[in-house]
This record gives sequence, structure tokens and C-alpha cells, in this order.
Amino acid sequence: MNVSSKRFFLVSNFHTYGIQHALYKYFIDHDASEVFFLNHPLHGITKEYTSTLEIYSKKKNTKTNKFSRQNLPDFLSYSIDFFMTVKQGIQISGKIDVFVGFNSMNTIPGLVLKLLGKVKYVITYSHSFKNVRYQNKLMNVLYKTVDSLAIRYSDSVWGLGEPLIKIRKKQGVAKEKIVLAQDGVNTKLFRPLPYHTKRRFLLVFVGLINEINGLELVIDALPDLVKENFDYTLDVIGEGEDLEKIKQKVALLRLQKHVRFHGIFSIEKLAAFLPMCGIGIATYKPVKDSTLKTTDPMKTKLYMAAGLPLVSTDIYMTAHEIRDHALGELIRYDVKEFIRAIKKITNEKRYKQYRKNNIHFVQKYDWNNIFTTACNNTNL
Repeated sequence: MNVSSKRFFLVSNFHTYGIQHALYKYFIDHDASEVFFLNHPLHGITKEYTSTLEIYSKKKNTKTNKFSRQNLPDFLSYSIDFFMTVKQGIQISGKIDVFVGFNSMNTIPGLVLKLLGKVKYVITYSHSFKNVRYQNKLMNVLYKTVDSLAIRYSDSVWGLGEPLIKIRKKQGVAKEKIVLAQDGVNTKLFRPLPYHTKRRFLLVFVGLINEINGLELVIDALPDLVKENFDYTLDVIGEGEDLEKIKQKVALLRLQKHVRFHGIFSIEKLAAFLPMCGIGIATYKPVKDSTLKTTDPMKTKLYMAAGLPLVSTDIYMTAHEIRDHALGELIRYDVKEFIRAIKKITNEKRYKQYRKNNIHFVQKYDWNNIFTTACNNTNL
């Protein structure tokens, strides 16, 4: 697929910066004629219920339209997403060359627009698959039905990793339709700082603050680390349903001087902040039927690009790379193992080696390389 001079329509649900924003920028940087980027709220997580349409054109200034929404139950929210996407697609003059739906729900309106003659080619971009995504049985049946339709009728099926691609093959998707497009990072945004001895003790957590992302494990371990070395601190970048619970635990353990909560950062601010930290935390909690088994977290790539050694649990599909390429320490979800891993990493010689390895290894995950390969493998 040649990006140059083509018109694209991207549709997603988002809470913070993600793969959809990276692909939007990639299309612009590679001479797309126009890119329409429609972002809906991430239902159940987003506080501000607003859909945003960014319109990039080589001939005109980029403009943004916002559409206020109500916080409604999942089924109604996704229905509004569907009709709003179809409406915006119809209102775009002329034909769209490529529609990209980030997840199955956002792909269906693209297929409708193709039936209406507004879209030539549809890509469904899946980040994960889960047998039981919703506790509500009706929503789960709907999810599986929609997913099946999306992968069956899309012209191309992009997947975040090999486990997901294997699932798609088992679901009957033709091999020639499947394209690997892993999560990555814009390495050009990051400038790792020169080594500084005290920076080793500055831990950082980036991501959604909920049970599965495992921030509580770090808080539980911090008192023992601080007793040994008062320089240990933790920066928390993100928001989520467990934020107040975590703040209460920090207060209970009297860690206020060692834990700083920053909220959500833009990708530019994150790229400037992370190199000032010391160790990146990705302590995901093992949960039955977790989407992590078929997906790949972005945060580990962000840490690598900043030159941060990692401490991570071994439950997502690329976690083995941390061990195989000496990028940090892999642990079970256990406080004692976490403490041992931190102490091991802060050994000055080992820390410097992990840091060097990350800066070199992350080039594999540069967005430009990932998307160029994916586009070259897309038959359009």
C-alpha cells in the first residue's frame, strides 16, 4: 500500500496517546493527501465524553471538530459511535481510499461506508482478542459477532502480535489478508540523558491505574526500599479507577514524600520527562483470560526509548525480550521478587549495561519501521 496522495479515515476509541495517533502522524509524514481522524471516548474510562474529528489536508489548514456526548451504557455508547462514524463518513466529499477501524466495533461503520460507495478499502486493526470481554452476556455475544464480521469482510486484518495473528488464522482469516503491525514508539522524540548515579533510584509507572496494571505491588514494596535507601521515589503518570485507592495507601504508608502523582501527560511531555527517571515499571497482575496474552504494551517501548531498565512481570507476549536481550528484570507478581529485582538493577555496572541495551534494542520498535513494513505488506 502506497500512502502518498491517498485519503484516509481513521476511527478509534481513546483515553490517552496510542497507536492510532502514531498511525495518523505516519500517514501525514508520508504525504497522504487527506487524513480524517475520528476519536470516540473510551467507554467506562474517559471522564470527558467528547468525540473529536481532526481533519488534515495538504491543501488546507488542519482543523478539529468536537461533538459533546452523554455518558451512557456500553451498548448505547457504541451505537452512537457507529451512527456518528457513518454520518461523518457520508459528509466527507468524494471517496475515501482507506478506512482504518481500531478494533472491530469501529470497523463495522467502515464496512457500511464501503457498501455505500464512500470507502474503497477497509482495514481492521486489532490490539487484542478476549473470549469473555464483557460480564454482560448479551454484550459479549455482540462483541464476538461484531469481531467475526469485521475480520471476515475487511480487506486487510492488522494485528498487534503473533498470538493474535494465530487466533485470526484459526478464525478462518486468509493468510494474505493478515498483517503484523506491532505497538511501538517514536524514537526520534526521545533523548536519553547521560548516566547519573542518583537517577537509578527514581522509579516511574506510566499507564492506566487499575488492578491489572499492578501499581499496588510497587506501593507495597516501596517502604522496604525506602528503609534501605531514602533516595527511592516513584513517579506515577496516568489516571484510572484505582487512583484514589492508591493515594489512600500512599498516605497510610506515609510515602507522600516518595510518591508523586502527575496525571496524564502528552506524548511530547512524556518524552521529555521519562529520561529524567531511572527504572520503568510494568508489573502487570496475572488475571484469567487477560488481553495481555494477545497484545503488547506500549509503555515498555516508551521506557526503552528513554534508556530506562525495566522491571516487568512475565505475562504479555513480548516480555521474554527483557530477559533475552538483558533489558531489565522479569519477575512474578510478588513484592519480594520486585524488591530483589530493583536492588539488582541498581547495581551500577548492571544498570549501565541494561540502559545501553535498551537504547539499542528499541530501534526495532520505531513506528516508522513498523508502519512502513505493515503498509508494504498490505495488498492495495
